[in-house]
Amino acid sequence: MALATTANAQVGYTWVVSPAYDAAGDYNNGLAIVSKGALFGAVDTNGKEVLPIQFTELNPFTEKVTSFKRNGKVGIVDVTGKVLCEKDYDKIFPVSDSCAKVQKGDFGFIDAFGKEIVPCKYGNLLPFSNNMTYFFNNLKYGFYNTKGATVVPLTYTNVGTFSDGLCAVSLKDKWGYINTAGKLVIPMEYEDAGVFSDGLACVQKNGKFGYIDKEGKLVIPFKFDMQANFNNGVIEVFENNADGESIANYYDKTGKKLFALKSGWWTDGPFSEGYLPVADGHYYGFLDKSGKEPFPREFEKVSKFSDGVATVKIDGYIGVINTAGDKIVAPQFELAGNCVDGLIPVKKDGKWGYILLTE
Repeated sequence: MALATTANAQVGYTWVVSPAYDAAGDYNNGLAIVSKGALFGAVDTNGKEVLPIQFTELNPFTEKVTSFKRNGKVGIVDVTGKVLCEKDYDKIFPVSDSCAKVQKGDFGFIDAFGKEIVPCKYGNLLPFSNNMTYFFNNLKYGFYNTKGATVVPLTYTNVGTFSDGLCAVSLKDKWGYINTAGKLVIPMEYEDAGVFSDGLACVQKNGKFGYIDKEGKLVIPFKFDMQANFNNGVIEVFENNADGESIANYYDKTGKKLFALKSGWWTDGPFSEGYLPVADGHYYGFLDKSGKEPFPREFEKVSKFSDGVATVKIDGYIGVINTAGDKIVAPQFELAGNCVDGLIPVKKDGKWGYILLTE
């Protein structure tokens, strides 16, 4: 399918970083991870290499600090390029709550300055979330905080992860929720319990799933056969239609059914900025929360919407559209990442760089 363009239609961006890298990630906290060969560095929004290409591992700056590995050592570096610590652990994991999981045989945690706050003595540990992580021993779970203090001793037979300040915990095959002080705030009365997302958590009673708020009040009755988390104010639940087909159905936070996906269609990711990427076997497009198409399906591939734009593939090349479906950058790139503050990583002529949208 050919896309009619004019010279002006293609003037929707400027190059911030000319194509020069073998790989390029999305921007986080003003920095994006780039690579040449097997080594990594980071560029700022002006294209300056704040971290030179010298790291064998470098995680995205999802916080103001991130973890790295170089010359056989691991460490933490901040967004200014200042190395806060370098250590002799075998491996370091992405930073969460300004702490990083490390491995030296077993697993532990260090803070951003390299202080060991959880000793390397556990078979595994989850990343910190809401300043909490669990530990496991003798078939029991407990919780540490980011200061290395034991908030909950070895107590529970199963646990989830903290989200919105609460975490699902289990004893004697019943689930409830604790807060970050370790206090049980939602009673153990459920057969299963998920994480809180968009202020609601999916819980199970008598084989059916429903949704509670953070006070434990039932908001959506126990009527679903599967567990699903809210995203962008919507859940996706697969249910059989009149022909016995398992079809994706979408519900809002009141439990109201918004729409069902048409037979033979599929999704290409969750709702983002109010739009769901979908495909019908021929073309990709989007649905809004009413199940309607805001503009025609006409693409070979689409990304999620981010920062008010999405990347789309036409005739084998990637361009950019806005939420009205306008082609604000004509298709000309081989690959592309997500837009953050108007900046998009794109691949052209085999190399990656960054464009800044001008519309």
